[in-house]
Amino acid sequence: MGTKNGESDFKLEEMREMIAQNIFLDLTSDFSPHKRSIRDNIKSAWAQADPRGRGYPKNFMSFGLSTIEIPIFQIRNSLCYRLAKDIVNWWLNEQVQLPADSMELLKTDILKRMRLTDVELLADMGAAQDKSYIEEVSQWVNQLRKTINQENYLQCTATGINIFGKEQGKIKDLEQFIREEVNSYQQDHFRELSPEERRHGDYFQRIYDNRDRTINQGRKALEEELYRIIEDRNYGPKFAQTFITMVRQIFDDTRQRFSQQKEQLWEVKEIERQEKYEKALEEFSQIKEQYGITKKDRMEVCYDSILENLQGSLVATIQRKTREVSLVVIDRLKEELENLERRLNRFQQCLVQTRDEFSKQADYQAESADVLSINGIKLYDRDKMNELYQDLIEKLGSGVQGSKSLFETGLDQICSTLSEDILKEASSLWKKNRLADEYMRLFDIQQIPDVQQGDLEEIIYNHSKETVVDKTPKNSYLYTEMAACDRLFKLYNDETEITNNIRIAYNKSRPLIMMDRAVLSGKDAGFTPSTNVNVGILGGRNTPDPASQKLLPLLQQFQDIKESAIKPLGDTERHRIVFVQETGGFSLRCIEGMKELRQSYQDWKGDSIEAKRAQLRGEPRDLPIPVHIQKEPPFWDVFPEDQKIFQLVIQARALNVLYLSENQSTKEKTIRYTRKTNIGLENVDLASSWEEASQILEVRACRPDREEIQRQINEQLTQAETPQQKRQLYQTFTNYLEHRALELEKQGGKDSPEYKREAEVIKRLIDDYQLYTTDTVTNTPAKTPQTPAPRKWYLYKNNQQTGPFSMDELTTQGVTPQTYVWCAGMEGWKIASEITELSHIF
Repeated sequence: MGTKNGESDFKLEEMREMIAQNIFLDLTSDFSPHKRSIRDNIKSAWAQADPRGRGYPKNFMSFGLSTIEIPIFQIRNSLCYRLAKDIVNWWLNEQVQLPADSMELLKTDILKRMRLTDVELLADMGAAQDKSYIEEVSQWVNQLRKTINQENYLQCTATGINIFGKEQGKIKDLEQFIREEVNSYQQDHFRELSPEERRHGDYFQRIYDNRDRTINQGRKALEEELYRIIEDRNYGPKFAQTFITMVRQIFDDTRQRFSQQKEQLWEVKEIERQEKYEKALEEFSQIKEQYGITKKDRMEVCYDSILENLQGSLVATIQRKTREVSLVVIDRLKEELENLERRLNRFQQCLVQTRDEFSKQADYQAESADVLSINGIKLYDRDKMNELYQDLIEKLGSGVQGSKSLFETGLDQICSTLSEDILKEASSLWKKNRLADEYMRLFDIQQIPDVQQGDLEEIIYNHSKETVVDKTPKNSYLYTEMAACDRLFKLYNDETEITNNIRIAYNKSRPLIMMDRAVLSGKDAGFTPSTNVNVGILGGRNTPDPASQKLLPLLQQFQDIKESAIKPLGDTERHRIVFVQETGGFSLRCIEGMKELRQSYQDWKGDSIEAKRAQLRGEPRDLPIPVHIQKEPPFWDVFPEDQKIFQLVIQARALNVLYLSENQSTKEKTIRYTRKTNIGLENVDLASSWEEASQILEVRACRPDREEIQRQINEQLTQAETPQQKRQLYQTFTNYLEHRALELEKQGGKDSPEYKREAEVIKRLIDDYQLYTTDTVTNTPAKTPQTPAPRKWYLYKNNQQTGPFSMDELTTQGVTPQTYVWCAGMEGWKIASEITELSHIF
């Protein structure tokens, strides 16, 4: 792929999008079987390798893809996020109208049901099983009165006609009896001297139990009522905030009232009645020792006062105690209200943040559809989004309108159904271990940890997506208006305008590669890339869709779009018309710009070579940034090598100017040559293989190497002046070719193209320097075969080459094991210790 196709220039993001769409069409689309057939149709174009370009294959392909498309995925995503936002907004229920008299509703209905009004609180605090403790006290006082009457404790003898007689009646024991009974009763039931509640009387213990039970029940009732209010469409979180505020206000008022009643009323009454009770007892004690006609009547009056004040004192104690514990209940419930308020605030904050995030995503997706760059024609009108969404919600509703609009009714039905499903699925986020039928309720959302809020948002979005994508009614605009063919005809009524837009989209589908026409038309190309065209529309050429049928004749107006090129798209791809052009059967050197790319690589290679040589010289030099992902690239030059450099490498290889050796430092095979310096011979590494040597010598940085190799070749060629020297040089070339034939045996030996190319270079060199001579045939007797001429040796000592020397002469030249020597047939200069036949010299 390139960045241009002659019609458009593409950015990296656009190329990635096109690649992604191409993969989709290849793998998952209904269009894929027809698209894969393109490759089958053009396989013949790469049956043979590129005759030049180093014999690389011609099985490269490129493609172009354009569409006339409605950005359906962005539209659906925007609608999904919008529905998700409306679900959360439905939970917040901010538009609800609060009750006209919320305070009255709380006092007379809600708190009454919860038994948290002042009347219910006092009744529950003073409850003794099936009756109140006030009734219990009254019943005990009545029982005491009954006992006194039954035991005749009111019998008085010192009265009437016996006024001066000594009192012999039981009334003299009544005071003692009452004191004992009251003390026993108070000790058992009204004991309160210890600061520890567990040491108080049993009546108080029961009141404390009532207090604790009411606190627990009140907490649960407040929490449950808050859950119910939030879920109630007539109240919602908006009223829940009012509920907490007003209940706190009611509790404050009740607490103040109870505190005042306790301190200013019942504590005073308790003391007052207790004092009157004691006073009545003292008066009774005085009267019983007196004499008088009306003594009995006076004692009965005093007796009635004793019991009345006793009962009043005990009742006042109960009233004081119930208000005292009610204050504790109210304080604990106010703490619970604060806790619920914190939870409610977190609940609202979570929902508001989630709603805002969904709203942001909905806008982002709508903007993405707006700014989406499509290679082709985009059919999109953002103003239609509201209409699409409203119509979808109305169609998904049941149609029962009532006092609400169709949209409001549909949204209520959708949100009600989805809320239940969402909360069930999200229950695992709320509580890991729960009962089988225990599911999260709406107010439990605030208990989900912050780190899992994203999971909740995903669940909401997935249910929204399932509704928008999978349950879209066939009669909704989201289905009927999202077909590319229909939309094309609605936007452009004129067939000429439609045809022009099709032409634009089709031209943009040209393959994303620019071919070098000079290479394609060259005499050495030997091939023409094959191009195929496919067009995908809903239903293909046998489509039942009316709009697609109208489009077919317009498509076939284009010369390259045959009837067989029109392929079907499935119903899930009704939102677009696809144009695909693929070309194949070309080699890499056919691509426009490859020469410039090659030059850039050669410049990098030159910098790399110079840096490596500088490092070998001990200079501090960093290598350039690598461009290969592996140490030894399999190939990097897709163009034919320079013919002159190729000939230079063959000549240098045959004359052993270039030879294969081993780098003693890296222990790697290397192609090198030897040159003279002012301190001796220097080995210069060029490449890691003979194939790379031709490439390296083309690099500008290696021009001095090229010139030095050429100089050494010319030196050997010009020194061959005598027939014997020429014959020896000729023998060197033929030996090289024989050696190459053996190396290329698997490729065909002397019949291989590579051998023939090298042989042609050697042949031309032999002809140019007249190295091959034919002996004249004469009638003279054949001479006795002479022994081969002895080998001539050259030495390199003291920065100077000397020779040639015979073997005998060599012994007199002071050769040491480290002296460099060379003779014809050797691959390069070697030290004497490496040559076995010279071992006798030293």
